[in-house]
Amino acid sequence: MMKVNEIYISLQGEGPHAGMRTIFLRLTGCNLRCPYCDTKYAFDEGMEMEIEDLVKKLENEPYITITGGEPLLQNDELCELIKGLRGNKIEIQTNGTLDIFHDFENVIWAMDIKTPSSQGFFCENNIAKLMENDWINFVISDKKDLDFAMDILKRYEFPTKQIYFTPSYNVLPYDELAEWILENDLNVRLGIQLHRLIWGEERKR
Repeated sequence: MMKVNEIYISLQGEGPHAGMRTIFLRLTGCNLRCPYCDTKYAFDEGMEMEIEDLVKKLENEPYITITGGEPLLQNDELCELIKGLRGNKIEIQTNGTLDIFHDFENVIWAMDIKTPSSQGFFCENNIAKLMENDWINFVISDKKDLDFAMDILKRYEFPTKQIYFTPSYNVLPYDELAEWILENDLNVRLGIQLHRLIWGEERKR
């Protein structure tokens, strides 16, 4: 059984697959309480679903995004689900504080590294586990977050070069973060939350 908050079809809003049609499986539960979180309803709300039923519901979808909450809180069940979906491409969005795995060729990871304005810690062991197709995201709210993120980039060698700096929604304007990226000659991508640009703050899809 997995505790599921919601399942819906939309466009991927972030990362290298932004704009792609995907079905979102949002799992219930999170081990963090980031102040800018836009899915607080996923902390506790949800219903128990059989993994077999989830496989049947998702197996005909070519691209699946598993998000939360934090999917890795249901790690064993998550692995069982992926085993049933080996023919699908799956992106798992994680907050980066729990151990990721690379046991399945059809999985890519979208991993946050939390900055001081949120939690400011992450599982360092995950860095070496990342692969070229995975991607990393830093949510930037202010100069302190920027300095933290730049320090992380200096201290670690990342297997993936797909690294995004995304401004905290309604806190830091896109143009200001863009200027900071240019001023510091950073080899990162400006993260655009496409779903917010299309549908605003209230609507997911």
